[in-house]
Amino acid sequence: MDMAQSSEHLCYVRCNFCNTVLAVGIPCKRLLDTVTVKCGHCSNLSFLSTKPPIQGQCYDHQTSLHHQEIQRIKAANPEIPHREAFSTAAKM
Repeated sequence: MDMAQSSEHLCYVRCNFCNTVLAVGIPCKRLLDTVTVKCGHCSNLSFLSTKPPIQGQCYDHQTSLHHQEIQRIKAANPEIPHREAFSTAAKM
């Protein structure tokens, strides 16, 4: 299991159809390729264009939007714990 973790980068992307947040493991050798992602909830296929990792994670447009949504939630309610803000953003 440790070898698998070190040979992959974990990315979080949102399904374009049902908005489910998906955890996607991208093999290190595929970081400059496009990866096909199938949603486990609705079976929608998405194509993830990967980039070199920044601090061990892949960042794409959907991840950026998710981060912005977390910041918006926390700005509206500064007392909200980060975990709750993350969960709320994932449901939107």
